[in-house]
Amino acid sequence: MPSKANQMLSKANRHIAIGLLEDGQSQRAVARRMNIHQSAISRLWERYRRQTSAADAPRSGRPRATTAAQDRSIQVHHLRHRSATAISTAQQIPRLRRLSLQTVRNRLREAVLRARRPYYGPVLRQEHGLHRVQWCHNFQIWNVSNWRRIWFSDESRFPLELHDGRMQVHRRRCERFVNACVPQVDRFFRTVL
Repeated sequence: MPSKANQMLSKANRHIAIGLLEDGQSQRAVARRMNIHQSAISRLWERYRRQTSAADAPRSGRPRATTAAQDRSIQVHHLRHRSATAISTAQQIPRLRRLSLQTVRNRLREAVLRARRPYYGPVLRQEHGLHRVQWCHNFQIWNVSNWRRIWFSDESRFPLELHDGRMQVHRRRCERFVNACVPQVDRFFRTVL
């Protein structure tokens, strides 16, 4: 199991910590300077004295399927094309063998890019404004008894197949209304036609 020092300190910071310890500074002072727990510095120093190396210890488990450059290209691809699917990304990333869809999803999760349903922004033209004003003029004389005859309902979707055809965009937190994440639709003319 990898030590806490390996998980929290980069390779360069590990060498800096070893250098400070060799200069005679206390483990507590080095831990405070590196903003890490003193026990992690103690384990790092103990391993360095035993192995004369601050490199990562060999770890068990499956090796990573992608390199750091491929991870960045997956993230950049989804930031440029917010509605791209994992299948299209897996086919476009240059590799010796095809990436699995789960690997792409894992890399997006590491980059805090989640697939969410988009907020649809209306395309507002001049005719939309005219139609809205006309609608308001038609119904401004209505009273409460007229509006009581109108039944407002909440429509729900019940997909009969696995995929309901909805589009998803990959976005970070607080990016719901970013222009890249908002597809524009013309709902008014779709319902009129």
